[in-house]
Amino acid sequence: MKLRPNLLRNLGSYFLTGTKRAIAKIAKEFKRVRKAATAKAQPAKAAGAKVPSTLGELVWAKYNLPKSDVQIPAREGTNPTGGIRLTQADYLVDGKAIDQTTYFRNVFGDFKWKIASQAPYVEVALVPFEITIKGKFIGKFNLEIRHKPSGEAGQGNYTTSISWGEAGEEIREAYLVGANLELYRPSKKGEPFQIVFT
Repeated sequence: MKLRPNLLRNLGSYFLTGTKRAIAKIAKEFKRVRKAATAKAQPAKAAGAKVPSTLGELVWAKYNLPKSDVQIPAREGTNPTGGIRLTQADYLVDGKAIDQTTYFRNVFGDFKWKIASQAPYVEVALVPFEITIKGKFIGKFNLEIRHKPSGEAGQGNYTTSISWGEAGEEIREAYLVGANLELYRPSKKGEPFQIVFT
């Protein structure tokens, strides 16, 4: 069977200019999309976001945090306190208000305490903490606990505090004035305490 010249010309034009170019264009775009998707997926898989340890027992909470507790100067031109005062804060254990002058020294009693000063008498201990701010895990920090019995001064004042140390900048930038803080004791020995800001 012989094909007519016009039909041959049309078929030649179709294969040379139509189908060949269309197929090449689709293949190129398809490869580009697959490559981009693969490149995007790989870093996410390799990143492996860090997460805090399991929360243990709640041992203290403080609500509506003031500036002095979260690295914000109380007045312009003054420096932040650098830590949080472990006060009574209306916290109850077995329905009774805690005695903040001894309670926190016992909470951290298993750690190695050393005398930092004799007059006035001050003890310090280095304690591991994991900190989470508004649902975001910040990391693990070794923070100093200071216990000064004479700070009570017969007025029921606080005697124990946590120095924010390297965590201070993260806390300041989060601007946690008015936020809440919960302190958790680890359920297993050797695990860090947890500080959770909400």
